[in-house]
Amino acid sequence: MLIQQKCEKALKGEGVLPVTMSQAEKTEMVDKARSVIFLCLRDKVLREVAKGPTATSMWSKLESLDSS
Repeated sequence: MLIQQKCEKALKGEGVLPVTMSQAEKTEMVDKARSVIFLCLRDKVLREVAKGPTATSMWSKLESLDSS
């Protein structure tokens, strides 16, 4: 879903997005990535990762849950 929505790059953090993007475009991409993650998770997992303020932090938490 992240690739389909063209926001998979947001998982690496806003700081590594292309410099050619405006701040508004970067914010939109990060927000879109976070929304996509929300929509793809079941309630139990969502409760674990929803506290993350960014898509990057949510993705990191998902990875840590996977290895548990």
